[in-house]
Amino acid sequence: MANATRTYCSDSRYAPNPIVLISPTRQWLVELEQLELCSISELAELGIVIVGFRIDSKTYSPARQSSYRRMWIKSLTTGIQQEVELPEDARINYITWSPDGQKIAFTLKRSDGLELWAMDLATGKPWQVTQPILNATYGTPY
Repeated sequence: MANATRTYCSDSRYAPNPIVLISPTRQWLVELEQLELCSISELAELGIVIVGFRIDSKTYSPARQSSYRRMWIKSLTTGIQQEVELPEDARINYITWSPDGQKIAFTLKRSDGLELWAMDLATGKPWQVTQPILNATYGTPY
């Protein structure tokens, strides 16, 4: 019964493995840290259920969707890795590479919706493209 009281979120031995994405040109690597578990408050939210889809009506996105909380980028040519500076409590989703593999776009889930962000990998500086106006209730929001 000792395992029944273990707090998995605070013990890094039980944290989910990171997700790694490699650019189409094989010059960049993006590493994403997963959230361990949904919070109790998130699980308690009812959301709207429509034909089997559970939708978060405040953010216009799937309810209880797993997200990433931190991001690192690494140049595969130089080996230099850096953490990406994002707002606190970032909930990262919907990551997409630009056709030339030099930029990425992604969403941040905020309390009032999804924001579109972009980042030039050479500088490692992300910027906000939209306010929380995206709609992901039925697929990719951009």
